[in-house]
Parts: sequence; structure tokens; C-alpha cells
Amino acid sequence: MPKLTLVAEPTFKAKVAIPVAGLSGPVEIIFEFKHRTKSDLAKWMEGAKDRLDIDSVMGTVVGWGFDDEFSRDNVQLLLENHHGASRAIASKYLSELMALRLGN
Repeated sequence: MPKLTLVAEPTFKAKVAIPVAGLSGPVEIIFEFKHRTKSDLAKWMEGAKDRLDIDSVMGTVVGWGFDDEFSRDNVQLLLENHHGASRAIASKYLSELMALRLGN
């Protein structure tokens, strides 16, 4: 049974459904995200509209389930080739954090 602690783990993993052109549905990839407290998330969100997609991903993700190394260049390659990836990653990140907040 999962255990609730007062302080969350520094990272968490979640499956992100990445849309892929030509496929009938998205492909799920596991991403490892940075945890943020409620106040840290509010600060992070303040600058979201002025942030580049690559910077948003690099600021929230610390690892992934691709065979390719998690690096800025490879993240940029993902974002350039899969147009919906950035939105899918951001949406999953926020929904996971909000789900965590709902339970507290």
C-alpha cells in the first residue's frame, strides 16, 4: 500500500502520452519529473508564457524512458519532431502535481 509522507519525494514518474503523426493513438513514455511544492509551482508558472518549450521541459523533467540519453539536444529533437510533445509533457506534469495536491 502506498505511503503518504509529509514531504514529497524530490522526483516522481508518470506515463506521458505523446501524439505521433500517422498513428491512431499516442505512444506512452515514462518521464521522471521534478516535484515542486505549491509555492514553488506558483513561482514556476508565473514565467510560463515567456518560457521556450525546451526550457519548460528541461525545467520539469529529469529523465525519460527513451533509449536515447536525456539531454537538452535530445529533448529539442523530440520537440521538433513531435509537435504535441511539449503540451503533453506539460499537461501531465501539472495534472500529476495537482492530483498530489488534491490528496493533501
